[in-house]
Amino acid sequence: MIDEDGNPIIQEKQKPNTILKYVVYALCGLLFVGVLVITTMATNRMMKSSPIDPSRGSNCKQLPPISTYKYDINPNRPAINLERAHLIKNGRTIINGTIIDNFSVLIGTNGKIISAGQNLVPNVDVFTMSEADGKFIMPGTVDCHSHLGVNGFPGLYGNDDVNEMTNPILPQVRAIDALDPEDFAIQQILESGVTTSLVLPGSSNAMGGEGVIVKNKPGTSNSEMLFPGAPMALKMACGENPKHYYKRLDIAPSSRMGSAWLMREKFQQAKDLVQQQDDFDCNAKSNDNRPENLELDTLSYLLRKHTNVTLHVHCYQTHDLEMMVRLSREFGFKIDTFQHALEAYKVPQLLLNNNISVSTFSDMFGFKTEAYDSSVNAPILLENAGVNVILKSDHPVLHAKWLLMSAAKSHYYGMTLQGSIDAITINPAKGLRLGHRVGALLPGYDADIVLYDRHPLRLGARPDKVYIDGKLLVDNKLPLRPDAAVASTSRNDPIQIQQGAGDECKTRTRYSSYAIKDALVYTMTTNGDKAASKATIVVRDGMVTCVDATCQVPSDAVVFSVTNDNGIVTPGLIEATTDIGLIDISAESDTYDGTSTTAINDDVRARDAIRMDSRTMRAAFKSGVTTVISRRSGDTLVNGWSVAYHTVGRVISESVIVDQVALHVNIGTSIKSSKGQYNSVSEQVSRLRKYFQSYKGDIPLIVAKCHQADDMDQLLSLKQQFNLKLIITGAAEAQIIADKLVDKNCSVIVTPIAEDESWLSTWDNRRSSYDFGAGVLHSKGVTLGIGIGNPAHDVRNLRWNAGLLSTDGFGSIPTVDALRSVTSGIADMFSLPDGVGRIKVGTRANFVLFDGNPLTFEGRPRLVAVGDTVECGDQLKQY
Repeated sequence: MIDEDGNPIIQEKQKPNTILKYVVYALCGLLFVGVLVITTMATNRMMKSSPIDPSRGSNCKQLPPISTYKYDINPNRPAINLERAHLIKNGRTIINGTIIDNFSVLIGTNGKIISAGQNLVPNVDVFTMSEADGKFIMPGTVDCHSHLGVNGFPGLYGNDDVNEMTNPILPQVRAIDALDPEDFAIQQILESGVTTSLVLPGSSNAMGGEGVIVKNKPGTSNSEMLFPGAPMALKMACGENPKHYYKRLDIAPSSRMGSAWLMREKFQQAKDLVQQQDDFDCNAKSNDNRPENLELDTLSYLLRKHTNVTLHVHCYQTHDLEMMVRLSREFGFKIDTFQHALEAYKVPQLLLNNNISVSTFSDMFGFKTEAYDSSVNAPILLENAGVNVILKSDHPVLHAKWLLMSAAKSHYYGMTLQGSIDAITINPAKGLRLGHRVGALLPGYDADIVLYDRHPLRLGARPDKVYIDGKLLVDNKLPLRPDAAVASTSRNDPIQIQQGAGDECKTRTRYSSYAIKDALVYTMTTNGDKAASKATIVVRDGMVTCVDATCQVPSDAVVFSVTNDNGIVTPGLIEATTDIGLIDISAESDTYDGTSTTAINDDVRARDAIRMDSRTMRAAFKSGVTTVISRRSGDTLVNGWSVAYHTVGRVISESVIVDQVALHVNIGTSIKSSKGQYNSVSEQVSRLRKYFQSYKGDIPLIVAKCHQADDMDQLLSLKQQFNLKLIITGAAEAQIIADKLVDKNCSVIVTPIAEDESWLSTWDNRRSSYDFGAGVLHSKGVTLGIGIGNPAHDVRNLRWNAGLLSTDGFGSIPTVDALRSVTSGIADMFSLPDGVGRIKVGTRANFVLFDGNPLTFEGRPRLVAVGDTVECGDQLKQY
């Protein structure tokens, strides 16, 4: 024989003993296969007659399988079968903190990702295609803590099924049994890019029941919303919530000790049930009844460490976290996530040692004692320690549509870019034991995909398209926003102290003379909004003496010189819609002024109860909010006089601007059931009409907290009848009567992202829009302000509220007009004196230096000044 090149192939002859060896090998192989087949057949016969579980013992029957919803009305829903594969091409994504261009994703007909990457070449024959056109292609957001569908919109009694408040220990109740797929919020949440949510019972019970993991497909049955194959999710709670509710009923728990005992007792019962079941499975006769207990079944699954059971525990403080870890060690169960966990940053090693994720807020604090010692730096501290950090909504506490913004805030406060994105995608997926299914753009993952109109961590980023399981459910047809990058969290401070200040400015310091040089200054004066682009501001004895490019700086002045082109000075911001200063911890009556029990309080002044230097006020000042108009807490008909003052000072007399700046009136649903109030809106309007007829005092201003357009229309009638100067705050439905507001010269302060005033969250704002109609009001010429609403701890976010409604965010209001809505515009509404809301020669200094756009995450406060008091440097970031 020869090879293809004509060379002979030399074959070696097989020796006889070699042939015999191969024959022996073959016979042995046949014998082994035969034995294996016979053994397998015998084993199968044994399993059919008596299934055993070797891990529990040679005589133990197998455990029944856990099917989370085995009685679901549609357990055999058809598999996803799209018409053809689909390619999303030419987008961008973020991998390891780096922007990747020319990125594409190929979706299979089964709703899974086939492949994803740069310059992707599809490996299927037939597919459709859509252009991302440079938009950001990201995984769908995963919300690890929500109450959508069980605490539904609008917020009516009939839509509230979040807690079963008949027993503090109810592990057997299930959120799926209350989930309303037609909750208005679900569509809003989907349109924000949240594709998967863990819907939990509330936290008023120590054991609150079983949650459910859903895909946010609004309007379908709750059966169709179920996340197929998702694990069971148990909810428990420790700390203040359980003890507060049941203490009022005079039953346990009324303390943390009581909560812990009740949980231990129930776990012991579940442990006993597990032992009884094991005794049956391993020893009982076949005709015995296996021990079952519907109240304990879910806990028994948890104690067995079943891979299809997860546990999520509402805990805030370190001693609560430690209590639950002790409990988990005593009974041998796994905690998957600590929810809220605002003090978890103090004990990262505890979390690491027990492999527990933290599902937390980006910046909420102060609403109760256990939330008081939180920190905006917690996510970065936990990230640096190696903890799996998750950002969640607790919807509707924080509307889930702002979850992306929470990630952007955490990045602003120092969390890495990739860590911030992971905190709302792959990290919560891992916390739910779904890290192999969602939270990443990887082959085999569910095609839950969002295309954003700009970098997802830029202010106002919105989904253009949202896919769930490969199906396009949202198509907003938004244009691409060309700005792709976000500012670094570790920028150099642009302020250089030239002389005289040393390092003192890192705390609040008083200077007899100081100046800021080479900054762009928004004066917001009537002669124009900007001074020269490289202007100087000079302050002596707390008064502004010069604002111009040609100002001469006194030789004894401390000079703060801007060393780059990003320095922007604005007037100090003004917040006019909260009770800041009158309340520190809303759940603790000792820390706030209190509320009235009478309907008419026209002789009561907020000024008489202001407490300076609270944590909320310090946070407001450090964020650039130097002036506030505080209204009294409570929902009385005539709620008393608000006060205008600066957020810096030891006592109110050092900070007050106007003692009685506005008389506040409330009208509508919120006060119908309050003690001492009028129980119908018609009574309220009638009483106000009589009040204004009989009241002979000077009423310079009436301010109403009001959302419904019909109620606003009634107020406009009162304004015309009694010649009142009217400002309406809240104003969710104001765009409906925008023309009337202009005609009657009525000002409006909208509160678009307040935690308790979200779009469609109540019956009174069900006709509102995504931005509370701010764009329509501005375009119609309504005198417009922007505020927080409630709560006071959110005041530090005022500038971002304005930014969201501006062209820098998702709104239509020009930047300078949005800035006016939180500075000079508010000052004009309330007739505040010169120098408040403006930078003007001859008035008291009141301004903020930012190192970028003050209405976006790119601008950071670097210096805040009121009078002769200045605070600057890194200290401003730590609040």
